[in-house]
Amino acid sequence: QTSKQKSIDSGKKIFINFHNGERKYPMVADKPSFNSYNRRSTDPGSEENEEEENTDFGSSQKVAKIAREIMTSEEAYVNNLKLLNVDFRAFVSKEIDDAIPPCELNKILSYFPELQLLNSDLLNDFTSRIRNWDSNPKIADIMVIKGKFLLIYASYIKEFPRNSQFYQECLKKYPKFRELVLAFQLKKECRNLKIEHLMLEPIQRLPRYKLLFERYVKNLPVGDPDYEVSLEALEIILKIADKANTELKEYDEFKKMLNLQSRVNESDLIQPDRELFKEGELLKISRNSVDPRYIVLLSDILLYTTSYSILAGDPANTNLRIHYKIPLIKLKVDDLADEIDAEETDFQIISSVRSFVLRANSLEEKIEWMKAINDAATSLRTKRSTFDLQKSKEIPEEEEKEIILGETAPVWIPDKKVSMCQKCAIEFSVLTRRHHCRGCGIVTCFYCSDNRAPLKYLNYKSDRVCDECFDSIKEEYYYQDAKANSQYLSLFRKREEHKSGSLRTVPNRLKMKANAEGAQAAGYLRKRVVKSGKWKKSWFVLKDNVLYAYKASSDTVAIDTFPVLGLEVEVISEKIEDLNNEPNGSSVVFQLIHAGLQKYSLCFKTENEQQLQKWVKALQEASTLS
Repeated sequence: QTSKQKSIDSGKKIFINFHNGERKYPMVADKPSFNSYNRRSTDPGSEENEEEENTDFGSSQKVAKIAREIMTSEEAYVNNLKLLNVDFRAFVSKEIDDAIPPCELNKILSYFPELQLLNSDLLNDFTSRIRNWDSNPKIADIMVIKGKFLLIYASYIKEFPRNSQFYQECLKKYPKFRELVLAFQLKKECRNLKIEHLMLEPIQRLPRYKLLFERYVKNLPVGDPDYEVSLEALEIILKIADKANTELKEYDEFKKMLNLQSRVNESDLIQPDRELFKEGELLKISRNSVDPRYIVLLSDILLYTTSYSILAGDPANTNLRIHYKIPLIKLKVDDLADEIDAEETDFQIISSVRSFVLRANSLEEKIEWMKAINDAATSLRTKRSTFDLQKSKEIPEEEEKEIILGETAPVWIPDKKVSMCQKCAIEFSVLTRRHHCRGCGIVTCFYCSDNRAPLKYLNYKSDRVCDECFDSIKEEYYYQDAKANSQYLSLFRKREEHKSGSLRTVPNRLKMKANAEGAQAAGYLRKRVVKSGKWKKSWFVLKDNVLYAYKASSDTVAIDTFPVLGLEVEVISEKIEDLNNEPNGSSVVFQLIHAGLQKYSLCFKTENEQQLQKWVKALQEASTLS
């Protein structure tokens, strides 16, 4: 509801609040004729009077000036509508058969005949009022009467993305049409404006009306005959502008999608209801390296891309090559913060197309990405479920997250995390190379993953799998329907046994996996070699009062063991020879000693104080009888 408030000092300066009191405009009392405005503008002192808005004449002069500006602005706008709707149409139509089909030209210029008709009518009314300003000094009632027809602008804005895209497609599809467009844009009447700019003008028109009529209302006195009507006109414009703003937001989203489509060079990326949620560069943890990848999250798919050129040095303008389009409907995101040998900024994507580990630049960025992906996937599943009438009950979370071997691409364990076959424990070398099971992602030797099984995520192509995956996948095919899957059962092939003598004999004390559950502590430590005095980095696991040493963090067999029960844990406070060149080195060194054997000691070095405290506490608990 409109509220009015008069100042009490002069009776001339008036304020109006509207829109719940959010705006306060100074108002003035009288309104001059355009004749007096023109006479005053030639007076040498008129410039000074125009700046004095608190005087009756100065503010009245401004009201008249704004009314004229409404008319001249409308005139310029209608001329541009005519330039596109009449002149451009006629220019192209001369060679329409060779240039572009008439129906497609009409589609590009849809709404422009109606817009030109509406705004030409408004222009006639505005012009008539300005000519008769002395006898009828008002203009806002025109907008009250015909403002409702401005709703066509909301419709135009809604359809603009499609029409704009269609126009660009026609430029590529019809070379003759493109030549005519370029020729028309060189005409003097275009004033260096491109067709795209002329098509954008209706989008900018409502904000222009809003600005002009706000200024008009601002300078009207409350008692003016046009005052209340002006408020009503402005309210109509604001309501239509709000509706158009909603369409503009959709247009802004469309522009982002259009920009993305040009960067990936794919014509079918833009789809109905597809939105761009998030994009950015993350690190992908590969089997042998850490590489930058550009990830794009859309409302229904995740794009896994790499950049191959950069424009203006901005990663957001990178040209992208799509490697994988991953549907969100069955995508799963896992946080790897609790994994012993992972960074706190690592997280994992698991899907039927591709699974991989990503690393963000910060913990906050990782949380943002995980939330965005999970929210998008959840929203998509919710939308899809509404179209599935058979899903009357909510799917339990455990069933939804269940992963069946062969249906989802596994995350490969990086090569550096394994120094031996995770099945037979034979150590890798130049002759014994690493191979990954395509079912579960573990690292094996050639023999332990030489089975072949059809994998659903590879469109049932037969590929390398370990023994356990081979048996599980084959059992699943029999369980479903052996007859129906007979064509796939023929794709299974069992490996040959290891050659005699090739299997490694492992002592029982070393048979402990580096990633075994229930470990009291785990992580990288540097152990001092007694003979050389050098520090050797290894992966250590404390479990069941025994300290196990490994070459890599995912090995299945330890290289050494150290029972810690009865040993004493001592933090070394004094400097030792090997740490003289390392600042604060002594604060991260501890040793295990035997009270009865002074010569027996194991010296370790951690990366920081936090790790030191973790290991000391765990070893003290493990070395004491409970």
